[in-house]
Amino acid sequence: MGDVADNLDSLVVRVTSPDNNIMARLTNRTQVTFEFRPDSFSKYEKSELEKQLAKACRVLWVNYIRGYSEAMEKVGLNFKTKPEDAATPAERRFLTERSQLGAFGNTKKGYIEIKTLGLIKWKVRITDKALTELSESQFLAELHTAGRALMHDFNRKMVFLKDECYDMGLARQMRARGIEPPSWR
Repeated sequence: MGDVADNLDSLVVRVTSPDNNIMARLTNRTQVTFEFRPDSFSKYEKSELEKQLAKACRVLWVNYIRGYSEAMEKVGLNFKTKPEDAATPAERRFLTERSQLGAFGNTKKGYIEIKTLGLIKWKVRITDKALTELSESQFLAELHTAGRALMHDFNRKMVFLKDECYDMGLARQMRARGIEPPSWR
């Protein structure tokens, strides 16, 4: 499995927003950075920036999944995304539910909120104040914070989804300690 981990750790995905003014880069499996072309940030209207960021996120994750799948294939493993390709009922349920897994991330001051459904559908909400009060570098820092919070939420929910589908015992252990496990839904 070291080859798979090495391949995934070295995978770098770069995309550009449809308007060609925002660049996004994913490294180390979950580290996402954004940057704007010179002089483009200040020209954005809120709704257009939200759309461009959401589209960039979608393309970034589609390309990451493609790279992830290729890395798995290099070592003879098959990464399944479609429920109809599942080998077991548990796997079918997992693949179905994963595509509907919602995650959310925002900033402490609420400047930016990001939502995803299955890492395929994306929605970015930016407050008016984010564009009037924040510099470009401050905005990018807020975007990074919201993105990290979203990935933390998604990964936490994935653990509990896997536990529920494959009965790994995590929820049982938590309940035995008097802790109700969080819902992945």
